[in-house]
Amino acid sequence: NGGRVRSSERVRAGDAASANGWSTRDLIADTVELALGTDAAGKTELRDATAVGAARLTTVSTVTAGTAAKTGNGAAGETTNTLSGDRLQAHFIPVRGQSQVSTVHGTGHTVLEQIAATGVDEVSAGDSLDVNFRAAPVVAGGKKPDGQVGAVEVANAVQVGNVAITRTIPAALVSKGSVSKGSMSSEPDVQHAVAQRADYDGDTNVLTLTGGAE
Repeated sequence: NGGRVRSSERVRAGDAASANGWSTRDLIADTVELALGTDAAGKTELRDATAVGAARLTTVSTVTAGTAAKTGNGAAGETTNTLSGDRLQAHFIPVRGQSQVSTVHGTGHTVLEQIAATGVDEVSAGDSLDVNFRAAPVVAGGKKPDGQVGAVEVANAVQVGNVAITRTIPAALVSKGSVSKGSMSSEPDVQHAVAQRADYDGDTNVLTLTGGAE
């Protein structure tokens, strides 16, 4: 890859309602330093990663119909979260025998892009970025099966410094939300915002802008 370093991993998300439930994690940068440890059973596990030089961390997860209904996220399908910056520092925690990304701190030309299963694409750029991740609930008869891990999603995020946001809603969703029945839009709805700070809450799906917000 022209001197670029890449670390990729695919893990089973474990939703019993979908045999294909999975999550992938891809980290690429000019240089990547990994800190490894061992668990009580002596198994090697990833604990920390520092990526420098056009660093990018991408997680892709499946969302089943059951999980979408339970969390109110609206649709089943793939969700993608991409974080990039001059420098990314990621911390991982063990979850049922797998290393799951827990927090990411980014500095320098940071970008957070979230593509929902509905196709809504939100891109936020700023000077610094802090993101906390969590495992989405696994829906299977009302309980999480033993040994299974939910798809990774953003719990909350804070971006500071010259924040610029672009949110694109697909034409199909624009048409679905039209006031007059039968009116169809052939163009996506593109929304823009700027501020000095942006706070995203994954529980409420609310983005709060402060500091010269427009």
